[in-house]
Amino acid sequence: MALPVWVPAVSPPPARPPAPAPEPEWLDLELEGQEEFTVLEAPSPLAAIGIVYAWIGNQGEAECRAGFKWADIPNLFWNRLIPYMGDAEWKPPIPKYGPKGKALKLVVVGENAKLSLSLAYVIKIEG
Repeated sequence: MALPVWVPAVSPPPARPPAPAPEPEWLDLELEGQEEFTVLEAPSPLAAIGIVYAWIGNQGEAECRAGFKWADIPNLFWNRLIPYMGDAEWKPPIPKYGPKGKALKLVVVGENAKLSLSLAYVIKIEG
């Protein structure tokens, strides 16, 4: 006696290929002084900023400390001591996204700080 063959009544939808990753945009800034700089504002309350690559060069008169944070969140991430005439580089394995609608800030601590910042970022808008 043959066993009945099970046939699904509905077939699953065809698999969709993943959406291509957005091409990062570049931002280059020269920053002077010891303060909290707003590097990038979220374009809308539903947009999240993702860091793909960051490079900071120190052209000041002494070493300084720099770290990124999201607006209204006190914790720093990627907090580095940058030597005099030195640099620091960060390339996370996947983009580091912040909360929706929050600006990206760079906190700089050090007298007479003079920094060059190159940042590759993507914007993700969720509905």
